[in-house]
Amino acid sequence: MQFGVLGPLQVWTDDGSPVEVRERKVRLLLAALILEPGRVVSADCLIDSLWGRQLPAKPTAALQTKVSQLRRDLESAEAGGRKLVRHIAGGYQLDVDKNAVDAGRFAELVNQCNNSDNPHSVVQAAEQALALWRGDALGELASEPFALSAINRWQELRLIAQERRLAAKVELGEQADAIPEIAELVGDHPRRETLRALHMEALYLVGRHEEALESFHQLRSRLDEDSGLRPGPRLRSLYLDILRHDSRLSHEECHSGNLPADLNCIIGRERDVKDITSLLEQHRLVSLVGPGGVGKTRLAFQVAREHTRDRQRPAWLVELGTVPGQQRATCEWTVDDIAYAIIRALPAQFTGPPPPCTDDQPITLRECLGHVLRGQDFLLVLDNYEHVRPAAAQVVSDLLHAVPGVSVLATGRAPLHIPAEQRWPVAPLGLPSPDTATVSGAMELFRQRASASAPDFALTEDNIDQVEAICRRLDALPLALELAASQVATLGIAELARRLNGGVPLPPVRRWGVPDRQRTMSDTLEWSWSLLNEDQRMVVRRLSAFRGPFTLTQAVALCGDSALSLVHIDEIIAELVDQSLLQLTTTDAGVRYAMLETTANFGRSKLRQSGEFDDIMRRAQRAARLARR
Repeated sequence: MQFGVLGPLQVWTDDGSPVEVRERKVRLLLAALILEPGRVVSADCLIDSLWGRQLPAKPTAALQTKVSQLRRDLESAEAGGRKLVRHIAGGYQLDVDKNAVDAGRFAELVNQCNNSDNPHSVVQAAEQALALWRGDALGELASEPFALSAINRWQELRLIAQERRLAAKVELGEQADAIPEIAELVGDHPRRETLRALHMEALYLVGRHEEALESFHQLRSRLDEDSGLRPGPRLRSLYLDILRHDSRLSHEECHSGNLPADLNCIIGRERDVKDITSLLEQHRLVSLVGPGGVGKTRLAFQVAREHTRDRQRPAWLVELGTVPGQQRATCEWTVDDIAYAIIRALPAQFTGPPPPCTDDQPITLRECLGHVLRGQDFLLVLDNYEHVRPAAAQVVSDLLHAVPGVSVLATGRAPLHIPAEQRWPVAPLGLPSPDTATVSGAMELFRQRASASAPDFALTEDNIDQVEAICRRLDALPLALELAASQVATLGIAELARRLNGGVPLPPVRRWGVPDRQRTMSDTLEWSWSLLNEDQRMVVRRLSAFRGPFTLTQAVALCGDSALSLVHIDEIIAELVDQSLLQLTTTDAGVRYAMLETTANFGRSKLRQSGEFDDIMRRAQRAARLARR
């Protein structure tokens, strides 16, 4: 059975049916026992609770009669109910757990509020606690002397739950919604300083500074009139903080996010940063899409920093390529893996409690994600999703629907392909026009990184053409430029240019403190290669034989054989464009496709390994000659 005292005295069977206990003295007996669930209440205390000074002729016998009535009422409602009222050495006991009484559950929930640092958990526990109240505690029995102490205790706990709930809402940035409730409580409890402080703080945070100060003045005047006392030190300190506009009152998120500190300034992307930041103001999902090594991650971080500064909202980074247990690109990720990676990246105080679940209906992490982030407002930076695209797309779609305050800035080598997505193709850095002598973004990046390893290096009239040639040879890809620039100290600029122009491999350079896939350009391309199926790999190998742009007809002629249908080749080429391994351009002569030189060189190395290098190269030359006729 369940017992209720946070309202009129009530008993329910285990199936929720109400139990009638009509006779007043029996109800008083039940109330006196409920106040001490599981404990023995002496017969003398029970007699005093039922009759006070107006004792019956035979008090003990009268008490036994009321006990028998109570047992009959409980037994008639549910078999075994009479056994709940036990006679033990000079007294009686209601043999139930404290959680069988709503006041016991209420006290436990308030205790959870007091012990939690997570504002979401506080709000949830407080609302559950306050929902247990059905009216005035004990209803018509509330004036009984034996009940007064317990009722006062419950009312104090109720007020604490209200305070904790409203304080948590203020912490979550919901001050405007909380202020009317706080003001009502302040009116009911005008001398309660914890409520007054919360009222002042909430008013200050919504810009109502004068009203915040006036709230303090009202309390000070009231105390002065009633007792001559003055507000306590905490309230006086808060008053001074408001006067000074102290930054400690700001309630801004304790973190601006978890973006790593930028060790180098971003080069050649100023316009991109500005435009993408503007795009994020209009769209909740922006995907930065481009080939490996083009600088998507660095660009995303810079955009996120600008967004955080402009919008005063945190940005949280989830690096999908480095989550423990999922180190290889070929790993199969589930939507729960992605959801876990997101939850894991956020601080504990940023996530609320999970939704309730049962053994019959367990809650998946994917279902849990939107619930625990309810009410949050932040930018999620989802880096390197290409190897988990299907799962990532599903989770992002779910998240955008479930949490209106969340925006997503994602990076990958292919789009997510969900309706809310706004794509931003990330191109290589700029190169100067052949007829100009300006220093481009690619050349400036090379100069800065070369100077880091060779402090005496500078762009001069003697080497500027070589640097430009190096940048063109490396497709102006930031990663390739940084790796090549690190060789200037050992090879010199002339030898570096000669080797790159002649296709001579450079000495291996390992970069530490970066993901494995970004340590060398070969690692980056191998990562992309690992995401392809066998048919896609065959097409990449063969198309790498073209020395320049080619048409779809040429591609079909080169790749078509008994293993691939013409329709399938069309589909694969579209997929390779989607995955940033082919670039598509539209000219007056029609659509043309091309590979970045770094990708083509990698593809030709795979072509040699396949054993069909000579045959495919001849076919590519023949296709090129036919196209020129």
